[in-house]
Amino acid sequence: MSDKQQIIIDDLILILKRVIANVKNMQPRRNIYYLEESLSDFVSDRRCYDLMQSALQISLLRHLMDKYFDNKIATLASQELEKTSISPEIKNMIKRDFQSLNFDNHFDGDYVLQLDEFKDSMSSSKIIENIGSTEYEIQIIESIERATDKIIQELEEISIRIIKNSLKELEETGTLEAFNNNLLESVKEIYKEVHGWAI
Repeated sequence: MSDKQQIIIDDLILILKRVIANVKNMQPRRNIYYLEESLSDFVSDRRCYDLMQSALQISLLRHLMDKYFDNKIATLASQELEKTSISPEIKNMIKRDFQSLNFDNHFDGDYVLQLDEFKDSMSSSKIIENIGSTEYEIQIIESIERATDKIIQELEEISIRIIKNSLKELEETGTLEAFNNNLLESVKEIYKEVHGWAI
């Protein structure tokens, strides 16, 4: 390996370590975005085009994380709703509304529920308003928040695992090819989990 290649490997290791150091300070989606941005800058600044494919894969990974969130939020929010004191009839109506919950329409980049957008899209919100129960509204929001926290924890574990595995592969092999292959396998794994089939 040439000195130039070794410098590139060493600098990439430092980038991955910096991302890992910030993992607990940011939401998982931002961790992946930070990694994507860091890699894209690295490719551009160093003209290290061997990493271009990995930068694109990380962009796909961010999209897959949003789909992962969408696939789980309705089910988990419904499970959390079952723990509330809301009447069974209203619960069933709310659960049907939960089926429309998704990242793009109801959450910001940190997976924070956009309450106004959600209430506007809920057909049951008018009924709850007519009942005059702010307690119901609070319990609905708390159910969604508990579900969101669980998914965020899962996504955090996924993002940390991918970044740490990529770092380990790079440190052990010292090759960009091994790093790229490891990242590709990680993305394939998440893709299969989200979509139910492999790429």
